Amino acid sequence: MASRRRRSRAEVDDDDSSENPTPAQSAKRSRTLHYESEEGTSRPDTSPSSRDEDDRRKIGSISDSPTITSGRGKFAPGAIVRVKLNNFVTYESAEFFPGPNLNMVIGPNGTGKSSLVCALCLGLGSSPKNLGRADKVGEFVKHGSKDAFIEIELQKRSNERENHVIKTRILKDGNNCEFWINNKRASHKNVLALVKGFSIQIDNLCQFLPQDKVSEFAALTPVELLHHTQRAVAAQEMLDWHDELKNLRKEEKSRQMQLDQDKEQLANLEKRQAGLRPEMERLEERIQIEKDLEKLKNSIPFVEYRQARLRHNECKDEKIAATKRFHTLESQVEPTLRLVNKKDSLEKNLAKVVSKCKKNLQLAEAAADELLKKVEEWDDKIGDCDRRVKVVQEAEDKRKKDLAKVRRAIIDLEARLREPEIEFNAAEYNQRIRAVEQDIKAIRDRIQELQESREALRVKGRDLRAEQDRAKQALADFDSQAGRQISKIAQHSRDTAMAWKWVQDNPNKFEKEVYGPPLITCSVKDPRYTDAVESLFRQSNMLTITAQTQADYKLLNDQFHSAEMRLAEVRTQMSTQTLAETIGRPSATIAELNSIGLDGWAIDFIDAPEPVLSMLCNDIKAHRTAVTLQDVTEEQHERIIRAGITSFVTKTTSYKITTRREYNASSTQTSGINRARFFIDGVVDTSGRRMIEENLEELGRKFEALKKEAKDMNDKIEQYSITITPKRDEKDAIIAEKQQKQKAYGEQRALPGLLAREKESLERLESSSSESRAEIQLILKEQDVAGLKKGGHVMKHIEQINQIMACSDELDEAEARRIEADSDTHALRERNRDIVANLDAERTRLQEIEAQAKLATSTARNALERCRKIRREAEERNDTESLDYFTNISEDITVDNLQQEINSEEHKLNYIQANNPNAIREYEKRQVDISRLSTRITGTESELGDVAQKVTQIMRKWEPKLDALIEQISQAFSHNFEQIGCAGEVGVYKEDDFEKWAIEIKVKFRENETLQLLDKHRQSGGERSVSTIFYLMSLQSLARSPFRVVDEINQGMDPRNERMVHGRMVEIACQEHDSQYFLITPKLLHDLKYHPRMKVLVIVSGEHMPDDHTNFSVKGTLETRRRMKGIAAA
Repeated sequence: MASRRRRSRAEVDDDDSSENPTPAQSAKRSRTLHYESEEGTSRPDTSPSSRDEDDRRKIGSISDSPTITSGRGKFAPGAIVRVKLNNFVTYESAEFFPGPNLNMVIGPNGTGKSSLVCALCLGLGSSPKNLGRADKVGEFVKHGSKDAFIEIELQKRSNERENHVIKTRILKDGNNCEFWINNKRASHKNVLALVKGFSIQIDNLCQFLPQDKVSEFAALTPVELLHHTQRAVAAQEMLDWHDELKNLRKEEKSRQMQLDQDKEQLANLEKRQAGLRPEMERLEERIQIEKDLEKLKNSIPFVEYRQARLRHNECKDEKIAATKRFHTLESQVEPTLRLVNKKDSLEKNLAKVVSKCKKNLQLAEAAADELLKKVEEWDDKIGDCDRRVKVVQEAEDKRKKDLAKVRRAIIDLEARLREPEIEFNAAEYNQRIRAVEQDIKAIRDRIQELQESREALRVKGRDLRAEQDRAKQALADFDSQAGRQISKIAQHSRDTAMAWKWVQDNPNKFEKEVYGPPLITCSVKDPRYTDAVESLFRQSNMLTITAQTQADYKLLNDQFHSAEMRLAEVRTQMSTQTLAETIGRPSATIAELNSIGLDGWAIDFIDAPEPVLSMLCNDIKAHRTAVTLQDVTEEQHERIIRAGITSFVTKTTSYKITTRREYNASSTQTSGINRARFFIDGVVDTSGRRMIEENLEELGRKFEALKKEAKDMNDKIEQYSITITPKRDEKDAIIAEKQQKQKAYGEQRALPGLLAREKESLERLESSSSESRAEIQLILKEQDVAGLKKGGHVMKHIEQINQIMACSDELDEAEARRIEADSDTHALRERNRDIVANLDAERTRLQEIEAQAKLATSTARNALERCRKIRREAEERNDTESLDYFTNISEDITVDNLQQEINSEEHKLNYIQANNPNAIREYEKRQVDISRLSTRITGTESELGDVAQKVTQIMRKWEPKLDALIEQISQAFSHNFEQIGCAGEVGVYKEDDFEKWAIEIKVKFRENETLQLLDKHRQSGGERSVSTIFYLMSLQSLARSPFRVVDEINQGMDPRNERMVHGRMVEIACQEHDSQYFLITPKLLHDLKYHPRMKVLVIVSGEHMPDDHTNFSVKGTLETRRRMKGIAAA
C-alpha cells in the first residue's frame, strides 16, 4: 500500500487578530509552524525575505533593545524567543515564536507537540536521557534524513548587544552533535556553560517536565523533591550549603562511629591490661629468678677455676715430697730387688724355651696329620678303582641282555615286512567327515534361525505387553486431569504426550517448575480473539515444553533423546527471563494501538504462566503482533505502517509488513486465518475410552498370536535338536576309524627305517664287548699304582710320630726347669714382701698425686675457657651488673654452696607458674595501643567539635533561608488550593540527618477531611496531578529559570480539575515580570480562561492540509466556518 505524506501546520492565535505567516523553508509539503501577529493578515504575494523582515520588525529589534516586545510583555534574559527545526522527528521544517509568558501548545495526538519539548532539551545541549524516550540522539533525526537541525534563540541580558542563537546539528550516523553559538562553531562544554549562565536546568523536573518524565516527577520522593526545589528556586549557595551539611553530617557520623569504636576498643584494652597485670608481675618475678639462676650457674666456672688453681698448687707441693720419699726408699731396697730381678729374668727365659718347645710339638703334630690325610686319599683312590671295575662289569651284563633283545626285534620286524601292504585313503575319510559336518551345520543354522525368530517374537511380545500396560494406564487415567491433558496432547503428538507424562512423574529432578505445552497451559482470555490468537501458532509451538533453567533444559533434551525414550518429535524451549525483561519497552502503548484501530498485543489476550508467556514472546513474537476484531481501512493500514508495527491479525486475515527504509517503501503480505482447533472448549471425546478399549483388545489378539507362533518355533527347535545327535555319533565313528587305519598305515610305512636302526644297534653292541675288557685292565693298573703310593706315605707317617714323641720329651724338661725358677722367685719375693709393698705404695701415691695435678690443670683450663666465654657474652650484652658480680665473687663460696643456692632458686621457680610466657610483651604492646588510642580519641573529639561548629554556622545561614523559601512556596500553594475550594500547605520535614530532610506536602480536597500528607495511598491519581501542578505553579514566582516546560501534566485529571488548574496556571504564568511558561496539552476544554499575555500555539496537521500551506490561516478557516454556520442557520 503506497504511503501518504501527512501535511501539517502550526498556528498562533491571539484574540481575534492574525499575522503574516512565516514562509516554508523548502518546496516540499512539510510540517511547519507559522507566527501570525495582531496587526495584519497574511499576504500571499510577499516574498520570503520581506516576510522575515516584517516578522522581525513586529517582534522588535534584536540588536538595539534590551528585551523583545510582542505587545504583551518582555522576555526575561534566557527566555526562548524563537525555535527553528529541520528534519527533526516529525518536522521537515518548522519555526516557533513563543511569547514571554504562558505558551499553550495544543494539537491532536501525534502532531509533534512533544517534539518541541525534545528540541528544547537537545538544542540546549542536554542529554536525551532527560526526556525518558530514546537513548541516542540519532533516533531524533526524521526518517529518511541523515541529519537534523535545531536553532534556539535565547533572550540576551541587558548588558549584551544581541540575543544568543544556539544551533545544533544532530548526525544520525555516529549519534553525534555539532554546535554553533551565534554562527560560530562551539563545543558542547561552551553550550552548557552558556545555558548554565542563564540558570536553565533541563535536568531539573521542577523546571523541565517532559511527557515521559511526568510519572517520574510524581514518583519523586520528598527528599528528592526538596533537592529539585532548591535547584529550581534557590540560590546555588543554598544547594552548596545543603550538600556541605550532608557531607558534614556524614563526616560527623563516620567520626562518631570511629570514636565509639575507639572508646569501646580502649575500654576493652584497659580491661584486658588490668587482667594481665598479676600475670605480668608473676612473670617478672619468674624472669628475675631465672636471671639469678643464670648468674649462679655462670658463677660455677669462676669458683671451679679458683678451686682448681688451689688444688694444682697443693698437688705440686705433695708431688715434690712424694718423689723424695720414693727415691729414698728405692735406694734402700736396691740390692734385694736386684736378686729378685735376676731370678725373675731366669724364669722369663725358661718360659720362652717352653713356648718354643710347644711350637715345635705343634708343627710335628700338624705334619703327621698331613701325612695321614695323604694315606687316606690314596686309600680312597683304591676304593674308586674297585667301584669303576664293578660299573664296567654291570654295563657288560646289560649289553649282553640288549644284544639278545635287538636280535629278537630284528626277527619280528623282518616278519612284519613280509605281511601284505595296508591301504589308507585320507581324502576319502575327510570327504565323509565334511559331508556329515555340513549336515550338522545345516541343522544348527536352522535352529539358530528359529531361535532368532523366537527372540524377535519375545521382543514383540515385550513391546506388546508394554503397550498393553500403557493402554491400561491410559484407560485408568482417562477421567483424571493429567490423563485428559496427556490424551489431549496425544491426539496431536504421541512423543510429546510421553514426554509430558515423564515430566509429571519426575518433578523432583528439576531445579524449577517445568511447564507443559501451550495446548494445555494456555487459554484465550476473550473467546472472540481465539481465531486471531491461534493463527500465530504452528503445531510445534503449541506442543513446546518450557524449562526455566539451563540445567533443566539440558536434562529434558538428554532424557527425551536417550536410548531409553528415543522421542524424536518433542520440542523444548528455555525461558530464563521475566516477562517484563522479555517484552522490554513496547513499540506502542495500548492507547496508541487503539488510536490506529488495533485492540492490543496478542500477548495481552493469552492467559498462561509467566514463563510460558515469555517463551511465546521469543517463539511467536506474541508481544509484537497486534490483534483486532475489525477489518482495517486503507487509512488505518497506512497509520499502522507509520507506527512501525510489522505484524497484526484481524478477525479473518493475518498481515506481515516488510519495510525497506533505504527505498522508503513497504510491502504487506496477507493470508487468511482458519478457525481455531486448539484453544476451544468443546465436548469431551466420548469415543476416547472406546478407542483405548478396542486398542487393548487388538493388542490382546496380537499377543495370543505371538504366543502360538512362539510355541510352534519351540517345537521345531526341539525336533532339530533331536536329529543332530545321530549325526554327531556318525561323525565321531568315522574319525575313530580314520585315526586307527592312519596309525596302522603309518607304522607299516616306518618298518624299514626301524629295521635299519635295530641292525645298527646290533653292530654297536657286538663291537663294545672288547672295549669293556680293555677298560677293566686299565683300571686294575691304576689301582696297583695307588697301593704303592699309599705304602710310601704310611712309612713317612710312622717317622713323624717318632718326631712328635721327641718334641714332647723336650717340652716336659723345659717346663720342669721353668716351674723350679718360678718357685725360687716367689720364695724370694715372699721374704722381701714388706719392702716391695712399701716401694709400690710410694710409687702408687706418686702416680695418684701426678694424676690429681693433671686433673686440676685440666679443670682449671676448662673453667677458665668457660669464664672467658661468659665474660665475653656479658660484655657483648653490656651487662655490667653480671661482670661486677663475677669479679667480686666471695672466696668463701664453693661449688657446693652455689649448687645449694641453685637448687633453692629452682625450687622457687617451680612454684611460680606463668601461663602466658608472652605476657610482658603483650602488656607493653597493649600499653602502646592504649596510648595511641587515647591520643586518637582526643583528636577525634576535637574534630567532632569542629564539625559541630561548622554545622551550626552553616545551619544559621541555610535553615532560615530554606524555611523562608518553603514558607513562600506554601503561601502560594495554599492560595492556589483556596481558589478551588480546597486546602494545602508545604513544609520541611527535619531530622538530625540532613540526608532525610524533605518536602512535606499536605492537602485536603473535602470539607470533612483534615490536611493529609500527599502520597499514592491517600489521594487519587487526579488529586495527585492537581497537587503536582499546583506545586509547580507555586514555584513560578520564585523561579530563577527564565522558562519552564510542562508536557501533558493534565493526564488523569477530570474536566473539573483540569479547568481549575488551567485557570490558576493562566493567572500565575501571565503575571507581569513572571518567567516564560510552556504548557503542552493534547486536549482542550471549551470556554477556558484566557489572558492577553498568554499565547496559544496550535499545531495543525493531517492528510487534508491544502497543498499551498503558506496561504493557510486558522483564523480565516474559522471565519469561513462561522459564515457557513450562519448561512445554515438562516
